Amino acid sequence: MNTIQQRNIKFINKIIDGKIYKMATGGIGHIQSITDIEVLNKFIDMVTTTINGDFTSIEEDPDVSSNYEVAFITPNGIEIMDENVENVIDLIPLQEFKEILIGWRDFLLTPPLNGSKVYISGEINDDNEIEKFLEGQPKEAKNEIFEDKLKAYPKQNKLVFIVSLSLFILFLLFFLIIIPLLNMTNEIIPFSILGAFAISLSGFYSLLYYKSWKKDFIKKVGKPKLSLQTYFLVCSLPTVLFYFLIYWNSLEGPGHNLYKSSIMSKLLKLFFP
Repeated sequence: MNTIQQRNIKFINKIIDGKIYKMATGGIGHIQSITDIEVLNKFIDMVTTTINGDFTSIEEDPDVSSNYEVAFITPNGIEIMDENVENVIDLIPLQEFKEILIGWRDFLLTPPLNGSKVYISGEINDDNEIEKFLEGQPKEAKNEIFEDKLKAYPKQNKLVFIVSLSLFILFLLFFLIIIPLLNMTNEIIPFSILGAFAISLSGFYSLLYYKSWKKDFIKKVGKPKLSLQTYFLVCSLPTVLFYFLIYWNSLEGPGHNLYKSSIMSKLLKLFFP
């Protein structure tokens, strides 16, 4: 059993904002912060030289540190120093350190490469494709991706819902009340078309993102995506109805025909019995 197995080290590909980040669990120490392949190869050669009994050839520069930890090669092992570089806080056997270096280097060289973007059908970070990508990865990777979603998606999804609902209400007021007040007789048809699509689209987004900030929703769906096919299927009839409501209401003044219509009467009775 090699060092990677003994230490239960797991190498994982973590996806954050559409980018691959190579990580490791199980404790490989400061090695994880070293992503330069040339540096890793240099350290491997230095350790190999020491294992072969030729420490004197690297004795002048036995430094195998990273930006986060100071470490030196000695004939007895890798000495990990404290923050003040005064005391040795850990001693890693040379062979173990070498195997960890090789394992980490080989993982960095294995596609997808560290820092590479994830492009899926022209889109970045598609939830379904990420799940497919993670099927061959350790369970820890999936858990970390889900935790990232739980941190980011609730706020994002709730914000989209609030904005969509606000626009839906504003569009209703603007096209059903304000536009008729302006008496724009010559532009009734184009404004009716524009208003119908604006109201139906914002309303569709409101429904799409409703309760999308819940944990169960995020776990199953993640972030809702607009499907034009679904939009036209669901909103075709409402869009036509909104068109005629805007057009009809603009002919005789704001609110007049809306109040006369049986649909609006029922809505008013529902909210104000």
